[in-house]
Amino acid sequence: MSIAALSETFLTESGSVINNGYTFFWSGGPKTLKRECVVGVAIKNLIVQNLEQDPSSKSDPIMIMRLPLQD
Repeated sequence: MSIAALSETFLTESGSVINNGYTFFWSGGPKTLKRECVVGVAIKNLIVQNLEQDPSSKSDPIMIMRLPLQD
């Protein structure tokens, strides 16, 4: 599996961690708010190195990721 989208991760704020050949990015609300709509995405490191920027969040339940495409 190259990319896996995850929901309800129950993490606060946003960040990333690298483990076992994958990078896990997450985005949630501040620590003071109830954690309900935290999303995350696990991406193989071979793909992460080709991303123009890290995945980002516009709101708690939505994460944006842009992948370069090749012919």
